[in-house]
Amino acid sequence: MKSLFLQDKKAGFFCLVFILLLLVGLSAQAADYNFSDTSSRKLPTGCSGSAGNYACAALSLAAGESVSIAANQPTTITFSGAFDTGGGVLINAGGSTSDLTMVANGAVTLGAGSILTGNLSTLGAGAVTVGVESWISGNVSTETGFVVMGAATSKTGVGGNISTVTGYVGLGAGAIVGGTVNTVIGYVGLGAGATVGGAVTTTSAGYVSLGAGASINGSISTGAAGAVILGAGSTVYGSITVHGTTGADYITTADSSKVTGSISTTGSYITLGANTQVGGSVTGKDYVTVGAGVYASSDITSTEGYIVVGAGSTVLGQVSSLTSYIWTGALARVYAVCCHLTDASCFTDTSLLTPAPLICVSAAVSSNAARFECMESGSSLPARLFTKLAGTPFAFDVVALKADGTLESNYVATGGSAKTVTLEWVDGSGNTACADRSAIASSQTVGFVFADAGRKTAAAMAVGNAYANLRCRVTDGSTTPTCSSDNFAVRPAALVVGQNTPTLMAGSPFTLQAKAVMSDLTSTATNYAAAPTFNLGQITGAPGFTSAALAPQVFAPATNGISSATFTYDEVGSFTLPATSPYSYGVSDSSFTTVDGSTDCNAHSVSNTLDSSGKYGCLIGQSAALTVGRFYPDHFDTTPAFTPACADGGFTYMDQAFTLGYTVTARSLSRTAPNPPGNIALTLYSGGQLHLAALNAGTDWVARLSPAVINPVTWSQGSYTPASNSMRFTRPTSTADASWGPFEALNIGVAVDDADGAGFAFTASTDSSGLTFDGTTPASCLQSSATACRKYASLTGGALAQMLLGRIKLKNAYGSERGPLNIPMAFEYWSSNGWRKNPLDTCSGLFLKNENFGFEFPAVTALNKLQACDTAITIAPSAAADTFPYALTLTAPGSGKTGWADITLNLGSTAPSTQCNTVGTPSPGIAPTSAKTATTTDMLWLQNSGANPKARATFGVFKSPLIYRRENY
Repeated sequence: MKSLFLQDKKAGFFCLVFILLLLVGLSAQAADYNFSDTSSRKLPTGCSGSAGNYACAALSLAAGESVSIAANQPTTITFSGAFDTGGGVLINAGGSTSDLTMVANGAVTLGAGSILTGNLSTLGAGAVTVGVESWISGNVSTETGFVVMGAATSKTGVGGNISTVTGYVGLGAGAIVGGTVNTVIGYVGLGAGATVGGAVTTTSAGYVSLGAGASINGSISTGAAGAVILGAGSTVYGSITVHGTTGADYITTADSSKVTGSISTTGSYITLGANTQVGGSVTGKDYVTVGAGVYASSDITSTEGYIVVGAGSTVLGQVSSLTSYIWTGALARVYAVCCHLTDASCFTDTSLLTPAPLICVSAAVSSNAARFECMESGSSLPARLFTKLAGTPFAFDVVALKADGTLESNYVATGGSAKTVTLEWVDGSGNTACADRSAIASSQTVGFVFADAGRKTAAAMAVGNAYANLRCRVTDGSTTPTCSSDNFAVRPAALVVGQNTPTLMAGSPFTLQAKAVMSDLTSTATNYAAAPTFNLGQITGAPGFTSAALAPQVFAPATNGISSATFTYDEVGSFTLPATSPYSYGVSDSSFTTVDGSTDCNAHSVSNTLDSSGKYGCLIGQSAALTVGRFYPDHFDTTPAFTPACADGGFTYMDQAFTLGYTVTARSLSRTAPNPPGNIALTLYSGGQLHLAALNAGTDWVARLSPAVINPVTWSQGSYTPASNSMRFTRPTSTADASWGPFEALNIGVAVDDADGAGFAFTASTDSSGLTFDGTTPASCLQSSATACRKYASLTGGALAQMLLGRIKLKNAYGSERGPLNIPMAFEYWSSNGWRKNPLDTCSGLFLKNENFGFEFPAVTALNKLQACDTAITIAPSAAADTFPYALTLTAPGSGKTGWADITLNLGSTAPSTQCNTVGTPSPGIAPTSAKTATTTDMLWLQNSGANPKARATFGVFKSPLIYRRENY
């Protein structure tokens, strides 16, 4: 959208109104912002200022928005935070670069296709990101923030210079920087085909890399530390200078690169790829390697290393090595070879063509090594040796060192005789002198020639056992044997874990064996003496795994490579020790490779495959998954809670509720042999049905228990407790005397029908309750099916249970209408000799009240003159033989109130008869004063064949048969 800038102040007001109306009508369009002191001024929200100096908070511009500034008025916009834009944003587009300076105290991001005409700088950690096809016309500078730009299909980049302090600079493929690039501490990277129009400098530290086909139209210079890497076909129109001395300050060029000036480094080596062109001299500290077909216009010099000139290369100058050899390939064109190790310093090839390889042979003697190191092949000092696998061959480098610890590249000088050293593996622990350490494997002879330059890769060898701490020892006959500075472990490839017993009782001991094996997963690593551990969080189980149930939780230290330990698991089911890469292993050992820490092997990994860094995992894991168990209950415990209906009398009437509360718990085998046998509950147990039995004199009356079936059984934490503890022993439905009882020694028990045959624990002749179940067989077992055995535990305790068929008996009575009348009542039970009084019943009478007795009065006639409620009843304890333990007394109806009434004791659920209530203590002849419906006791178990007890009371109708009574003295 084109920015509006009003020049005519007189028309400002009207134009402003027009703009507002336009904005209202086009509210969905992108905004145009104007930083000026004219009537067209429109600042974004959060911005303020005037006269070319503006301040904004953090600001985001949406895609397509634009910013314009006053022409020919230098303007500075300072952001207190970040500044970012969407795609296609135009900032001072069409204006002059010198008119705009933007300063941000945060990151700056230009969306794709945006244009910023001006200079840009960020403070602090503010980074600058230039989107694809975006362009900044001026200079870009940061402090600690980086500068990156996207790839380009036409034009992406910065038209001026880029400078940073500690940030890096990255150019996408094809991106452009029109000026120079300078960092103090930070690298510079050019993508493929990217271009820098001036020099690239890292003044303190940082490397410079060019992608394929990239170019720099100026020189490259690095500071105290850095390297320069040129991609294939890249070009530097200038020189390359690396000033560092860290040993890592090298220069490499890929094939077909071009440098128009000189190449030099004072810190490390130089490698020129095939067909590289160099317009000036090449000077390196260490070796200089010139690939095939290279063209160099001037001298090539190495101050401390060798020089190799590839076949077909051309050097229009001297090739000089101050300390080492020079090798030229076939058909290489060299002006002169100057080897300062010889008396004659230069050999000139006037034809500039060597038809065969030309070698500068040193007349000097080889240098002795001050000491030796063993280190990973291809690695740099300081020396490191990584964890190895027992039985798997491995190779490493033997390195000759100078007294200062640097490489002795002249260990065998040019033309010198080969040297041999003896290599051994020795115990790496302790502070014993290297020469006195014990060797653990066959020695190996390693030969050095001049081309090895003091570093030789030894032949691959395998160590035939496991060792927790080794060093290498090198002896050359001229120096004291030296041991490697780094220790390393040769670990077993895996642990083969096995179980001796597949199925066993929970809590019973079982054996697990963990065998350390070599890389063939068969041979035992007999030196392994560590103690593997369980990774409890990775173990799974069916139905679950309880880590606290496993004891111990670590293997015993291995003997001859095998750890065989005894464990217990106080739960049911099974658990699985997994063996799944890369981290899920039920059993592993992390202690064996302690000497390598987490730097010379991969922590938390059991991998037996080398990673990209040449490292194995630090852990020794299982070779295969193992399922341990299945475990089943050793026994069950019960906690009985039996209470008869009449606790004082110690009996219960049939059909009367009694308490049978109990808990059955699955338990493991005791490890300390207490009595009862075990106290560890198997919380995961959820199988096994429960059954009840009710034995009396060898007959099971379980069908009379209500409820008699426990179904379904819902186990909770390995225990079952019935939801209700109320139970009844039903009255007989048969007229057979045997079903009437009495059952005076009823033993009620509970059994577990468990598929594994586990039952209640029995000790000698007693079960877990202290009693045999049936009184005859200590471990009684009733077969419920062909595969299950029920063992019952008594729930009634030592007193057993008395179950009696009971009733209440009322007898008819008669007497004078002028006095109270006693109605005989008794609590009876059925015995083998018929109905008998129950002298134990001290409970039932407590529930009887006067209002439980109802009356039926016949109509008043000449014979029956009793009216309703002319008499009432009271109940009280009695010691009389015929009324024990309670007596009923009817109040006297009074003179002339002769007749009869029927009395009913309401034991059922309804009471239709009339209850007569006394007020105070009635006197003879005074009738009760009120009547109401009788209440019920709901004591069905004391009815007689389902009927309520009844009796007839008669007043004054019958006379005493006594005619004359005489007292004799």
